[in-house]
Amino acid sequence: MTGSVLLFFFSLALLYQIYMEKTFQIYDQTLRFHVRAASDQREEQQLKIMVRDAVLASLYETVHQEENVNNLEKEIGMQLTEIRQIAEDALEESGKSRTVRVFLTKERFPIRNYGSVIFPAGEYRALRVDIGEARGHNWWCAIYPELCYNAEETMELSGKGEDDLEREISRKERNLLAGGKIKIRFKILEWISKWTGR
Repeated sequence: MTGSVLLFFFSLALLYQIYMEKTFQIYDQTLRFHVRAASDQREEQQLKIMVRDAVLASLYETVHQEENVNNLEKEIGMQLTEIRQIAEDALEESGKSRTVRVFLTKERFPIRNYGSVIFPAGEYRALRVDIGEARGHNWWCAIYPELCYNAEETMELSGKGEDDLEREISRKERNLLAGGKIKIRFKILEWISKWTGR
């Protein structure tokens, strides 16, 4: 009996995760930024942060001026070679040389709480930078809505990020993503997402 009840709730939660990814605007109106270190060695983790900072600095004007996620993705797509070179230059300046791969992709992210907004687990578009074998701990934020440029200091959306979110996502969904109780539900969905590979 208990197994049947658990399976029932598990199925409901899985269906809700699928429903969210098909209907929530946050998934379509977000562009994440993902940097993967070569390994978990301290030096490699430091190199990851250097690459992160260099790439973010190079993208600042583009990200800060753009008010549409699709246009931003296109703009960044035209700069991938340049972004890779910037990452490689940052590594060389530190006296290290690593293979760098830069691409736009879709990938799954875990739940993340950025101040007043919860980004639920699920599949998002992302600009990804892989350093070396890319087997180390990674760093991520959101380029759109704009979060990356103050993520280390406050872990909250910037003023522009708040405007991006208000412009692209319905008030109903913003209220849901800002709700405290919903975080528990999203955590359960994240666990299910990991378990099922969704």
